[in-house]
Amino acid sequence: MAKSPTRVSLRDRYEISVDEPLPAYDNLPGMAFKAQHVRDSNRDIIALICDPKLPVRFEMISDLSEIDVPYLMQLQDWGVVDWPPEGRRCPVLIYDRPAGDRIMTSLDEEFEPMREEEIIENFVAPAYQVLREFRDLDIAHRAIRPSNLYRGGAEGGRFIIGDCISSPPAMAQSFVYEPIESCMANPAGRGIGISSDDMYSLGVTILTLLRGHSPCKGMSDEEVLEAKLSKGSYGALTQSSRVSLTMMEALRGLLNDDHDERWTVDDIGMWVNGRRGSPVQQSMESRASRSFSFMNIDHFTCRELAHTMVNNWSRSINIIRDGTLDTWLRRALGDDAKVNAFNDAKNVSEVDDEDDNLIARC
Repeated sequence: MAKSPTRVSLRDRYEISVDEPLPAYDNLPGMAFKAQHVRDSNRDIIALICDPKLPVRFEMISDLSEIDVPYLMQLQDWGVVDWPPEGRRCPVLIYDRPAGDRIMTSLDEEFEPMREEEIIENFVAPAYQVLREFRDLDIAHRAIRPSNLYRGGAEGGRFIIGDCISSPPAMAQSFVYEPIESCMANPAGRGIGISSDDMYSLGVTILTLLRGHSPCKGMSDEEVLEAKLSKGSYGALTQSSRVSLTMMEALRGLLNDDHDERWTVDDIGMWVNGRRGSPVQQSMESRASRSFSFMNIDHFTCRELAHTMVNNWSRSINIIRDGTLDTWLRRALGDDAKVNAFNDAKNVSEVDDEDDNLIARC
């Protein structure tokens, strides 16, 4: 039997060591391996082998080549190689190796909380420069989280944001680091996203660095989502922990569940440069005067109820057709816009009046 090769060549420019994994630089499902430039052995690079069953964000590569910011892990090359461990061809990304260690090897771990000044100087300020470039190119990173951040050198230094193209956008993001609407989507189909999605992830990452662990530690994905739906993201993630007015201002702005009101890249830039204001109280979704009981759960907002209906699809048609949902909207919620929208959703021809369509519209 032929012996498997220990090195794989990418376009005769790079040699990738099959038997030398570098797990400290994995961005799962992408796995890192030692790499060497054929003509320049002094270049410190890694190869990120991508899952061949998932689409790589190749459409972003040309945009990334235009970004010249030292706080983003630099993509040097890419291609497709015959990868022996998989027994098939796999996409590969060649990156400069970050100088320092990963901030968190796992989102489940705990570490010494960071000082506010350190967070602003070493993370928020460089992240602002990176996200400003992404915003100007009309693209979104979609993978901002502490486990995808690296220190800039052996003595600490400003953080470097890691890979964002080795798998579908936000597929590897924890529920905690994604806005509510993204949490409710299939992880593989969360979409390319917009700048405000990155701003939300930035806010959760700031909170993680402040506390020394990810928010909602020990909670399941469903519990995290339910907490965000009932309390709003800021309330669910901070859980009444003490936060200074300076950080509270940024966190309330970044964790706003209305992406139109969420802080923008320019807002965080002004905050980093010293502009301070009063923390704005996040506007919450309208709460009904009395709950709507469905599947033995009391719901006070439309969003909570909609989520339960999605998870109990076949039973949702009953509360739509028997009029109980309509009555609750009119009498307990008192939101004319929602009442009118609900009536419009039900007002269709008999041809289109099929259960699944009706539930989806409502």
